[in-house]
Amino acid sequence: MAVCKDYNLETDEEQIEPAKIIWKENDRYAIIAFLLLFVDRKMNGEDLKKLDVFMGITGTEINHDDDKLAELISVRDAIIREGGAFLDGIDPDDNSYDCIMDECDRVIDGNDKCKIGNGYYYRFVTSFTCNNLRGAPYLLFDYIKMVIFDNNYSGDRKRLLKHIARKWDIDKSVLSTLESALKSLNEISKKHAEIEESDMPHREAVLALAELKAREKTVWKELSAEPCYVKNRDEDDPAPEEDDDIYEDKLSDKISDGIVAGIEKVGDLLCAPFEWMTDKLMDWM
Repeated sequence: MAVCKDYNLETDEEQIEPAKIIWKENDRYAIIAFLLLFVDRKMNGEDLKKLDVFMGITGTEINHDDDKLAELISVRDAIIREGGAFLDGIDPDDNSYDCIMDECDRVIDGNDKCKIGNGYYYRFVTSFTCNNLRGAPYLLFDYIKMVIFDNNYSGDRKRLLKHIARKWDIDKSVLSTLESALKSLNEISKKHAEIEESDMPHREAVLALAELKAREKTVWKELSAEPCYVKNRDEDDPAPEEDDDIYEDKLSDKISDGIVAGIEKVGDLLCAPFEWMTDKLMDWM
């Protein structure tokens, strides 16, 4: 994120006002998370904590230096400030959901007429470019993970997620697949905790945990299969030229043995930060 002085586009002369906030790509993904969390226009502490986890400010396996953490907190605070002003400024006579959906579109499109932060592109700032945010199911996974277990998930949050999926040209069946996978992982997590806290004989507990791990691996294998991830590669980033079945097996092995082995308790996955999750998945894409 940067705050840039405005310019007269005809003379290229610097003007004093107004300054405009230029969001980096990852900032824009976080703005979408903010809109998804507060699509009902009600801000609360629990949802603010979810935004922190999504941005990688808090959560499991966080390892930032002081400068990186300070930058993330600064961006988070700017999003909350600017986003809150946007939500408060919605005309009572307007359909608030439509206003929020339109802003989500502007964020994805890199529109310089946005309402939150008042700019995503500035032609004099060469380090930033006006481009569409690239969407992928693993990003949708993070967004669903953030809100799926809330009481109001079936309302405007789910509507906005469906809209985001359409905007990114992600097949609607993928949304259902990701929802189902997260619910399964949550169920596995709960049963894992129950077994650990029970007085079940050791041998029975080991067998039960092994069964849960096998179920967990199956869920991740389903997520690695088409159309969830592989189908959505960019044309300039084709799938490896090898047998599809072999490639799928390698993907599932990387997911189950890499990601799952790195988080022995499935419950940790459900609060894993956006940055960590993205990096792990991008390793095998």
